[in-house]
Amino acid sequence: MGLKQEGILFNSSLNASELPVDKQKLAAPIKSAVDKFQLVPEFLKVRGLVKQQLDSFNYFVNVGIKKIVRANDRIVADLDPSIYLRFKDVRIGDPSMAVDGICEKINPHTCRLSDMTYGQMIFLNTFINF
Repeated sequence: MGLKQEGILFNSSLNASELPVDKQKLAAPIKSAVDKFQLVPEFLKVRGLVKQQLDSFNYFVNVGIKKIVRANDRIVADLDPSIYLRFKDVRIGDPSMAVDGICEKINPHTCRLSDMTYGQMIFLNTFINF
């Protein structure tokens, strides 16, 4: 059972090594790069390095690349501004490799064992106006 007083959480069953936690201080933004760097080991204990990398990759594939295309969705010709190329949508295909003329899906583990690049095709829908 815990008590809350002025933003500090007190636990009635505290050990000698435990101290009250100031939740407001914990929620405050971290301004210094040195302070941020000191958080990395604790972050990795909670999330793990592999989970962080997978989440980052999945975010890029599902959200990030679409934001990049939307932000840069039009290329205009220098000679005639009425001629332009517009990017509509982007998607990243499934990684695969040809084995005996048949395309098979691959995963990162297979690529790592075979010393191959885990690469994918990027598909972009475009519109050309001229």
